[in-house]
Amino acid sequence: MPIAMLRNRLAHHLTSWSLWHGLLALLAILLGSQLQVIVELGAGLPAHWQAVLHMLATPLQLIGSVVLALALLAWATGQWPTARDLALRHGLGRQELLLLAAVFVVTHVLFWMLAWGTSTEGQAAALFREMGLGQGTGQDLAILFSAVILAPVCEEILFRGIMLRAVHDHVQRRGYRHLAVVLALVVSAVAFAMPHLGDSLVGRLALAYLVTGLAFGLVYLWTGSLTAAMVSHALQSCYAFGSVLLFGRGESEVSILAYVLVLGCPVWVYLCARALQRVWPAGQAQQA
Repeated sequence: MPIAMLRNRLAHHLTSWSLWHGLLALLAILLGSQLQVIVELGAGLPAHWQAVLHMLATPLQLIGSVVLALALLAWATGQWPTARDLALRHGLGRQELLLLAAVFVVTHVLFWMLAWGTSTEGQAAALFREMGLGQGTGQDLAILFSAVILAPVCEEILFRGIMLRAVHDHVQRRGYRHLAVVLALVVSAVAFAMPHLGDSLVGRLALAYLVTGLAFGLVYLWTGSLTAAMVSHALQSCYAFGSVLLFGRGESEVSILAYVLVLGCPVWVYLCARALQRVWPAGQAQQA
């Protein structure tokens, strides 16, 4: 791997964001999670409307959290975050694609090591049922769209584009180059892991999510591209949810469209990132 790939490319253009601006993403996530209350309030509705609420809850939570975080950041800084601020770049070069492949392989070797000695039999089938798959094509596509398209796009904006960026730039502007990288990686990885763990904050699952968060953060720093971080996230989602479909009885209970959505999600996420980059205000970040 060329040494040039390992440079901190976020340092080329620093924002004026402070540490506390990164906390706005956490605040938005906490407020967005309250949409689950709407689902609980709909418990008395007919089954059809309950199903609709369940399908809409996660997409609205993800999109709402991003919009709220960006709005709070715009209020705090006096301007809407630009594509340059988020490092939302179009295109992925050959070196970036090689980096994404290397990160994918390394993280899965680590996952395999973390799972050594544990039985994974039946996990895919359990996740298949837990996610509510196999209840109809429309519901399956809605659930999987949130998991493999919206989650990589929205979570990377929140945890890397806003949180990691704010911590990194604040510390970097004060001249602590190495501390900026380490602190930004750790803070964003821990914040990323917390919502995914529920009541299980220790153990192998926690380590797996921390490793994943660190991997996405490293991709963001090394490439200086939020697009690359989104695609890296999508590769992990492709593997995880592809396994759920393949080994969780999806071969007989899920439409072929679900496979197209899941197995092609790195491409779909890349196209979403390109579309966002085209419509997002370009702007110029303040120089270091």
